[in-house]
Amino acid sequence: MDQPLIRMLAFALLIPLSNWGSQWLFERVCRSAATSPDRVLAERRAVHSRLHPHRWVLGWLIGHSPEPGKTRRLLFLYQLCTVSPVLCLNLSLFSFFTFVLDRFLGYAGIAVAVVTAVTTAVNLSFTARSKALREEGGRGRAIASEVGKLALTLSLLGLMVWLPLQAANLPTRPASSAQVQEALLIQGYTPAPLDSNYLAERPSIEDAVLSTGNGLRFEFYRFDSKTTAAAFFERARAVFSDAAERDSAREEQRAEGGAFARYTVRANGAYAVALYSWNTAVYAHCDIVEEEDLRQILHQIGYL
Repeated sequence: MDQPLIRMLAFALLIPLSNWGSQWLFERVCRSAATSPDRVLAERRAVHSRLHPHRWVLGWLIGHSPEPGKTRRLLFLYQLCTVSPVLCLNLSLFSFFTFVLDRFLGYAGIAVAVVTAVTTAVNLSFTARSKALREEGGRGRAIASEVGKLALTLSLLGLMVWLPLQAANLPTRPASSAQVQEALLIQGYTPAPLDSNYLAERPSIEDAVLSTGNGLRFEFYRFDSKTTAAAFFERARAVFSDAAERDSAREEQRAEGGAFARYTVRANGAYAVALYSWNTAVYAHCDIVEEEDLRQILHQIGYL
């Protein structure tokens, strides 16, 4: 599943969960304004045809409160908890067109999930409904209800934390040719000079960094589009996968999300990597003894 789609799914699931988990905050807001949730909802229905009814109800709530400052602070916390996943969901739409917000949205997802976890835990323990059930003698029903909600909540929150973490661990921008050259030099490999006609004969390639020697072959390309880079990756992956089929003890791994995919295989005494990130791609293989060098190069350019 693509990284932007994973984020959108995560934030979409967080919206109802954060609304439910923040019920206790809404009750505190109403209590600070000397009213009840039912009264606030009745006022909201009464003004639904007005311009900006939500703003009108907030003004009425603060004006009705004997402690306006406290009500404002509680309202701010309540809106922060419930509006954050909606805002992040809207921002995640940009991930389909640009990688600029990828890292921010990855960590924002973690932060929103943690806040939702805290508010939900409080809601499970202190909601007025739970207290009413206990007071009415329905202790068993209250416990069963809360245990079920807790199990569902923990499952969803685990998913909410895991998905953004997966997104945050993937590269968010392509490496530059200068970064690749520096990484090769640090590991003791010299980039090969390109022939003057090399790029002219390959119009889809905008730049390249090539290096061979000491059992390592490393090719980095910057293409004219993400589609071209992805097609190159699939061809390289197929080559490595077909070559590895002869080894029953082969080890294969694949990671992907958004505009990134990486395939690695260890087989037949060699280690091979094919990957693409946005409009760049890497085709590399080496003897097993050179594997750590190749991994270090990929790590330094942010691709491993």
